[in-house]
Amino acid sequence: MGSRVQLAPIEEPSVSDDDGVHEAHRPSQSWKHPRRNAYKAAAVFYSFFVFGLNDGSYGALLPYLEAYYKLSYTTVSLIFLSPLLGYIVAALLSSRTHLRFGQRGVALLATSSHIVSYTVLAFHPPYPVIVALYALAGFGYGLVDGAWNARTATLKEAGVVQGLLSASYSLGATVSPIVVTSIASNAELDWYTFYRLMAGCSTVALIVLCTAFWDKNASTYRAESSAVQADTRERGRTKVAMKSRITWIGSAFFFVYFGVQIALAGWVVSFMLRVRHAARHTAAFSATGFQAGQTIGRLAFGLVSSRVTLSDTWFRWAMCLSLAVAIAFQLVFWLVPNSIASAAAVACVGFFLGPLFPAGVLKLVKLLPGHLHVSSIGLATAIGGSGGAVFPFMIGAIAQARGVKVLQPIILSLLAGIMALWLAFPEKAKGL
Repeated sequence: MGSRVQLAPIEEPSVSDDDGVHEAHRPSQSWKHPRRNAYKAAAVFYSFFVFGLNDGSYGALLPYLEAYYKLSYTTVSLIFLSPLLGYIVAALLSSRTHLRFGQRGVALLATSSHIVSYTVLAFHPPYPVIVALYALAGFGYGLVDGAWNARTATLKEAGVVQGLLSASYSLGATVSPIVVTSIASNAELDWYTFYRLMAGCSTVALIVLCTAFWDKNASTYRAESSAVQADTRERGRTKVAMKSRITWIGSAFFFVYFGVQIALAGWVVSFMLRVRHAARHTAAFSATGFQAGQTIGRLAFGLVSSRVTLSDTWFRWAMCLSLAVAIAFQLVFWLVPNSIASAAAVACVGFFLGPLFPAGVLKLVKLLPGHLHVSSIGLATAIGGSGGAVFPFMIGAIAQARGVKVLQPIILSLLAGIMALWLAFPEKAKGL
């Protein structure tokens, strides 16, 4: 008999003393009770909404950045690549930040980096400064990505919470292209007015996150992580996480997944304008449709997770089926030369691709001991975020020589890579 994946709630795998840690305990807190937990959840959801606003703006901003700064595809693609540095630093400092400052410190440090970045961006500085500021913003998003995913994945009804968290991100990414296009097409506003909006949203995030997690200081975090043995603490959780095969499979999975997500959202507007010859608003709505599809797909994942308990095998193949359908719609997007059909197909790609992210987080929680959740998920999502920098930049560099039509075969091959990496996850925990 195979073990079963409890999507709501998740049961943590036990780890023997031979592995150097005590048995991971089951999550005992609900995201809805007590009331302060509900406020924490709402603050985290809002934080990911702002995260989505940031990531969803790339594609819509790209044509305006090209025109304003007179940039080539390769040069403008640096805004995809520069957050890589921030994500790498966030991955290395995630566990240490928790141990020294707690979740309160994570909230303060991450949102402060966003406020500084967007405030300066609102003054449309020289393009090299913009690239550097995107790296600073990437550091903040790398921190919150790992911290809040690790927190929500270990609560009761984790499938529901992960679905809502991912949907919050996707909702922000859905409205962002419309907001950017509406601002930029207004004769009285400039495209960089969008960054003023982002600075305001980040200030609100600072307030709600710090008030929600003010009680979660370093001593509280260390007390909640008391199951770790002394020798593990001495070596450091991040070092232990980096030795885990599961962590690296998850990192590769998220690396390619975010590469597809950000590359498709980032370049679909340019593709629709230059290959499908769509109107500017139609092109913007294509990006919105992709993100809306992800939002609905992730909400559906959370809804199903709260009602259905799947075996490890069924969970594995259900996600394979979802990804296979996404690949089929990607082929439609590529091969049918019609702007309306392309917009509909890319929305369907988003719907069937969307559940793969919360599914990946839950898979890591299932396979890893509890004391490694913050370090491993933080590392995996931070490395994953760097995939969202590398692949869009790569597409821009190739597009400089061969045109933006190269988007389609690259995305298709990356989707196949996601399938292979999902199948590389073991069905149940077998050590680290």
